Amino acid sequence: MTNQTRFPYLLEDMVVVLMRCMSDPPRLKADHVSFLKKDEDKLAAKLISIPDHISAIFPLSGKDRLAEAVRFLFNLRLATKAGMSSKNMNLVISELGHKWLNSPTDKKLELIIVGLCEAR
Repeated sequence: MTNQTRFPYLLEDMVVVLMRCMSDPPRLKADHVSFLKKDEDKLAAKLISIPDHISAIFPLSGKDRLAEAVRFLFNLRLATKAGMSSKNMNLVISELGHKWLNSPTDKKLELIIVGLCEAR
């Protein structure tokens, strides 16, 4: 299964994470790529629910979806880490992330597709 088919809600998931970064930047674990449980739970609750017939084909947890969204946000430079120490690290939206959020959906998808192609 390719990344193109594993994450059918990638764009929406990325938007959820970036919106949270703007209002209340989520805390990152010491690995700097995954969220503290409290923040992970809050973000997962905001993700679009996947219909049963889709989740039968794409069995993805909220944690899996968030991890993929964060990976893309970092790779596309739409978000970055900020904090004074490794124990107090947050995910924050970048200037490019602000521009991406305000762009039309086709432009958002275009950047994701470019990211997928470059990852090959």
